Amino acid sequence: MTWAERLLRLTAGGAPPATDVARFHAMTVAGARSLARCAELAPQPSVADELRRLCEIETAAAGRLAEGFRAMGIPAPPAPTPPPAANGQSHWARLVQVLERQREIRKQLFEAAIEHAETHPELAVLLGQLSREKEALIEQLRDLIARADPQAID
Repeated sequence: MTWAERLLRLTAGGAPPATDVARFHAMTVAGARSLARCAELAPQPSVADELRRLCEIETAAAGRLAEGFRAMGIPAPPAPTPPPAANGQSHWARLVQVLERQREIRKQLFEAAIEHAETHPELAVLLGQLSREKEALIEQLRDLIARADPQAID
């Protein structure tokens, strides 16, 4: 987001909460699908199991965002189209791609939690919790990336 967009959002009162929840729901569902895809293509069964567990955490987060929709009286949005499969990339490259997306989502969740703290405190609490969960997920992805790093020395 550019500084001009931030300024416009600040002066216009920010995005409506439903818009933020819809955006985060779509991002979380896409993140879960990316993790599931990485699990399918994982070179070792133990890594695939860990990625499936992370996918379940993301799916649960998407469910909590859908509950947020119902709490606001808005029907949950349809699931987004799946991201393109990165078949030609290495396992390490796919994990790095997922990590970068998760970092961006965490940053946006944190910013939205702060933005909605006064006007929609219950939404801010949910977004803050999801942001903290993303931080834990990011740490686990970093660990998987370190183990998959082609330059790592055993």
